[in-house]
Amino acid sequence: MALEELIGPIGIGIGSNNWVISGERTATGKPILANDPHLGVQIPSIWYEVGLHCTPKSAECPYNVTGFSFAGMIGVIIGHSDRIAWGVTNVQSDVMDLYIEKINPKNPNQYEVNGKWVDMQLVQETIQVAGSQPIVQTVRYTRHGPLACKQPKNCY
Repeated sequence: MALEELIGPIGIGIGSNNWVISGERTATGKPILANDPHLGVQIPSIWYEVGLHCTPKSAECPYNVTGFSFAGMIGVIIGHSDRIAWGVTNVQSDVMDLYIEKINPKNPNQYEVNGKWVDMQLVQETIQVAGSQPIVQTVRYTRHGPLACKQPKNCY
């Protein structure tokens, strides 16, 4: 069974990419940084070109930086100096893992671990409801966390 059949549409995601080639592999001997934050074209642009330059450059004023930033941000978000280059990628957070648990058909409070049925931890949760009686619910926990079930046999 496909994951989307169990939990519904996964949704769209955003992302971007960047990569670096070592100077050992380029004709000039200098490294190359390629960066694409995958942001759409818009007017007015989110980006504006910015440079931070000391004239003359010295120990007290060492800056020679060029790149791009956006309104309200101090500094250079994507850019380079005399020594290094940097970029950013654009991605949503990956803050959750999904585990599909096999539930014991003879005991809904057990799940399979390494071919054996293991008892779940059962926790009583009381939800206070304004103007009504509290709702008491038993939450079943596996080693991966609480279960969310659409159907008794398909839990994750």
